[in-house]
Amino acid sequence: KGYSIKFYPEGGRSRTGRLLTPQTGMFAMTIQSLLRGTQRPITLVPVYLGYEHVMEVGSYLKELKGKNKKKESFWQIFSAIRKLRNYGFGYVNFGEPINLNEYVSSHDPEWRRLVDPMEPQKPAWLRNCVNGLANKVMVNINQAAAVNALTVSAMCLLNTKEKALS
Repeated sequence: KGYSIKFYPEGGRSRTGRLLTPQTGMFAMTIQSLLRGTQRPITLVPVYLGYEHVMEVGSYLKELKGKNKKKESFWQIFSAIRKLRNYGFGYVNFGEPINLNEYVSSHDPEWRRLVDPMEPQKPAWLRNCVNGLANKVMVNINQAAAVNALTVSAMCLLNTKEKALS
C-alpha cells in the first residue's frame, strides 16, 4: 500500500553482534507481493544498528555458563535507559539498497508476464530467489557495519585458537 515497513531479517536482535542466519518469511512475502502485481517499485534498504558496548554483557556471560535466559520485562526498559550513557557510541549505517524488481528480473526476466493478481503463481525459481535475496541483504548489512576498537578486538579474539587471550 506504499508504506515503508521495517523487519529484522534475523527474526530478532543478535546478543553477540554477529549476524545470524536470516529468516526468509518476510522476504518471501515481499517477493510474492511483487508477483501479485504490485505496481510500485520495491526497494530493500539494509540497515546496520550497533553500539560499542553490550548492555547485557553480565547476563549474557551467565547464560554462556549455563544459566537460563531471563524473560525481559516492560520495567527493564526504564533501568536500561538510565544505563545508556555508559555504553559508548551507537551506530546507524545504511547498506547498499536492493531494487527488488531488478533482483527478481535477474532470476526470471519474464516474471512480469506471469503475474496474475487473481491467481498468484509460485514459480520454481522463487525459493532460490528468496534465499539469495536474504543472503544479499545480510551481506549488505555486514558491509555497513561500524568498525571500532571493540569490534576489532572481538575479531582478534574470535580468530585465536582458544577464543581467548591470557
